[in-house]
Amino acid sequence: PEPCWLARHNRPHPFSFSISHAHDHAVSYLTNEPNCQLGIDLVKKEARDPQKLRGFLTPSELDLVSRYPTHQQSRATNIVWAVKEALSKALKMGMAIVSSIVVRSIDELSNIQFELTGKALESYQYQKGREIACRLMEEDQYWVAYATCFIGWFQKNRHLGLDNFLNEYQKRPLLY
Repeated sequence: PEPCWLARHNRPHPFSFSISHAHDHAVSYLTNEPNCQLGIDLVKKEARDPQKLRGFLTPSELDLVSRYPTHQQSRATNIVWAVKEALSKALKMGMAIVSSIVVRSIDELSNIQFELTGKALESYQYQKGREIACRLMEEDQYWVAYATCFIGWFQKNRHLGLDNFLNEYQKRPLLY
């Protein structure tokens, strides 16, 4: 079902949002910033075998995870998974493109390096992507990855740069 303002006014909704849940927690990411697409993922900090995610993690991501000490590999796996899912939501393609998003580095929570390839890159280019970024937060027993993608041509109402937009989001409460 569509929200009532879409059906009643027959026009796009005035905001972008993304939601995620894990176990008994949920998280949302919302903005009324024009030409902005959001993605968020919530992942519980728990043991996760990277080899069981071979269909979703690329060989280079499996290599990235394996470079961490054994006791930190679940952490790295959870972070890579969360980042990939948040980015796939921001690109509005879901899990269909998760294998074409390649996480290159997760050394700092605010400095995640990734590459869009294949269908993910095609989606970004088709939507006239201008900037895309993903950040991480730790909330209790969860990792929260949130991605922002500015799309389209010139955004005349855009008052925040991408870094400021993402930094502002970190000040808001997340878990419900």
